[in-house]
Amino acid sequence: MDLFSTDNANDKTYIMMEARLGALFKAESEFTLLDKFPGKVLKGKKYKPLFQYFSKCGETGAFQVVLDNYVKEEEGTGVVHQAPYFGADDYRVCADYNIIQKDQAPICPVDASGCFTAEVTDFAGQYVKVSDITDTWFCKERA
Repeated sequence: MDLFSTDNANDKTYIMMEARLGALFKAESEFTLLDKFPGKVLKGKKYKPLFQYFSKCGETGAFQVVLDNYVKEEEGTGVVHQAPYFGADDYRVCADYNIIQKDQAPICPVDASGCFTAEVTDFAGQYVKVSDITDTWFCKERA
């Protein structure tokens, strides 16, 4: 899958599939193509997580780019966040890359009521769906 690095009027760089540029930009005049490259060149690159609550997981391989073929051009950007305890593909990919071990306790920031746990200090106790708006604002402020 080819990815594109683009720049926009806000001086922010986005990495995404060509097929999905229209999902973020309304017109080609809204961005400048900086580079085109196969996604596999990013494999193993580390990144800084948006939230630091589980940054210690970086010691076991989290927060790095991994590859898998379940990502499709029909949706998303081509760059997918892995949440191993919230989806079969995510779990499989993280296990394949030894980011998680099959016998380790799950890392789950959501309790049985659907609220963030104490580890998620900025949103602890908030119902996850209610906090979507807050999360979006929080991410924009940090970007």
